[in-house]
Amino acid sequence: MGEVHQLDSFARAAKVNRYPRELCMRVSDWDPAHMPALGAIEPKHDGIRAIAAAGRVYSREGVDLNCVAHCAAGIYALENALGGGYVLDGEYVQPEGFQATLSDFHRGKGTGVFMVFDAVPVAVYNGSERSRPLSDRRQLLAAAFDAQPLIRKAGVGLVLQVPFDGTLAGAGDMVEDAFGVAIEDGWEGVVVKDLASPYVRSVNHHWMRLKAKTTVDLPIVARVLRPDGTMKAIVVQLESGGTQSVGVGFSDGQRSRPLDFPIGAVAELVHLGTTDSGALRSASFLRMRSDKQ
Repeated sequence: MGEVHQLDSFARAAKVNRYPRELCMRVSDWDPAHMPALGAIEPKHDGIRAIAAAGRVYSREGVDLNCVAHCAAGIYALENALGGGYVLDGEYVQPEGFQATLSDFHRGKGTGVFMVFDAVPVAVYNGSERSRPLSDRRQLLAAAFDAQPLIRKAGVGLVLQVPFDGTLAGAGDMVEDAFGVAIEDGWEGVVVKDLASPYVRSVNHHWMRLKAKTTVDLPIVARVLRPDGTMKAIVVQLESGGTQSVGVGFSDGQRSRPLDFPIGAVAELVHLGTTDSGALRSASFLRMRSDKQ
């Protein structure tokens, strides 16, 4: 597999994206108007999105996730069970919660689990071959996990998936009921996926997330300070190309430490949707995403 799996290959492949630094398939927010004819519901983990190949793991922006090194044997075993030359898409999760996951990231060492939800051959990932539908990809994954017990023993898991018929009356209610159960069980929400969909690294409605709170990760481009030097707001770069000031959601302690919000760092914001111009409605600061850049 060699050079195919080097980081520069991932970066070159990602240049076909609308957001060229993204190395994985992106999700959109839940919209019942795009209900798939044959879909599946997956629990949404609150971790760090990860892409793996040849035993190495990267964040969705191409940063080495050294904290997942302990899963290398499981990743190799899964790739070999699939036939070799595969890119794995998933989420690195520390059972103790997201802060523990971030701690692993910063230490470059961890004990969490790499939860896989998709896998494609390198040629499909690079765009030189046509993708099989998600239903086929999931069948291959399930068979690989069944065939090789070492995969789970080495810290790699398979995300649960429940298929459903989106053409039936009440399919939307089923999705919302599943979301309610997921929240009660401590998940971040659910992801609804079209089982007929190919693997494409762009924003689309093939994968849609339903969360208790709609969030977005955006880079900070400026800080607005008060006369006393405390922070009034941060200014973020919107995906639509504009900027927006966000001054809600900060504690007094955070406002007293403006340097904790450096220019270029990524902030996670919670909001109530977007306007026609791409601005965020009722945006509020949630947390810094120091695992992203």
